[in-house]
Amino acid sequence: MTKTYNMVSLYNDVIENDKMLSIKLKRDVPMLDILLNYPFIAGENRFEDLIIEEGTSLFIDKIEKNMIIKRKDRSMVLIDGKSILEVDFSSNGYTYFDGENEYNSCDMTPYDKHEVFDSITEFLDNFENLYQYLPIDSNKIFICLNMGIINKDSISTVACGKKVILYLNSFRNLNYSKLKLNIADSYTYELIGSIDVSLRKSDESNFSYQGNVSYKIDEGFESKGYATDALKTLVEYVDTIDDEYNKELYVAALVEDIAYQKVAEKNGGVLVFEGDVPHRESLAVINKVKQIKIYKLRDK
Repeated sequence: MTKTYNMVSLYNDVIENDKMLSIKLKRDVPMLDILLNYPFIAGENRFEDLIIEEGTSLFIDKIEKNMIIKRKDRSMVLIDGKSILEVDFSSNGYTYFDGENEYNSCDMTPYDKHEVFDSITEFLDNFENLYQYLPIDSNKIFICLNMGIINKDSISTVACGKKVILYLNSFRNLNYSKLKLNIADSYTYELIGSIDVSLRKSDESNFSYQGNVSYKIDEGFESKGYATDALKTLVEYVDTIDDEYNKELYVAALVEDIAYQKVAEKNGGVLVFEGDVPHRESLAVINKVKQIKIYKLRDK
């Protein structure tokens, strides 16, 4: 017969009210024993051999009948009914079990990622009552960030291309003098990089040796057309903003960075400067860049 622990003997730090219970384990405990104390939480068959280590925090929603397990290594397990989400913050990976099928982010096809995105984000919404009790680096925004997917509740879509979505985080505003946008795959909703643009007023020049447009595509997503589509989408978006801004766009590329140059050229970029960076420019002083190529994308 499985032993049922007196949970008081298992934890030290505790927060409890009518809606939730937060405990921190002070010894290793089999997951099945925890579930026996809280039988309304499903998932027993998924945790037959799982040991919850000392120092792990448990957050239990008594109303919604779900639970978040936050381990010392910051990995997390979210349990709600038959569905379970395991998030590994160290590798930006996750495993999602919807009660019937299991999906591992490392092995999923783009089609799978597209199909389960809504299910995962709806699943995360079920834990809304618990997020206020989680450390700031473990709430919904950071869970999505570490899963590498969009948090729909914290973004503002700016423009959509064929392959990408350009969006603002909730804490940023549309500041055209320094606009920082994230790039997401429009099909799989994965975070894949960022793109920045700086515009001056219409009577000022946008030219700089650093360019006024720059982008970064994350490792693993390069050479898939994302940069080309993100830049194209940005160019089209800039065309729609107020004419009080100078809409000339310049991309600066290192002489040896052929891929960056090709992205500019595919978007109609014309080489307007190739040569030495003036020694007093920050690009030379801070970044130690001696030579640069600058492409002009538009003239409006």
